[in-house]
Amino acid sequence: MLEQHRAYHGLVLAGSELFVVGGFDGTDYFPHTRSCNMDTLKWEDRGAMDEHRCYVRACVYDKNHIFAAGGFNRSTRRINGVEGANVQQARDHPIIPLLVKYDESDATL
Repeated sequence: MLEQHRAYHGLVLAGSELFVVGGFDGTDYFPHTRSCNMDTLKWEDRGAMDEHRCYVRACVYDKNHIFAAGGFNRSTRRINGVEGANVQQARDHPIIPLLVKYDESDATL
């Protein structure tokens, strides 16, 4: 079970893993990414983004990469950036920031 309740997160399915990206619990904005193996229902930490994000868009590319785009945090009005990770890498590998502008469109690849 996901230990922290969160809203306004990104949610994507890559293979048999469900990823929860960022989010907000009413007080805190989260940078964390967690995954749930849908076969075992076991949750794992998958690293943290550079940015704390809620209202984040998330998508999967080629079943091996997830991306988090845009969003909002307490210190900026809107986040203009994308961060991504290879889901096959080690469990403690942080999500790597990418230098890409974000324009508020949905995340669809």
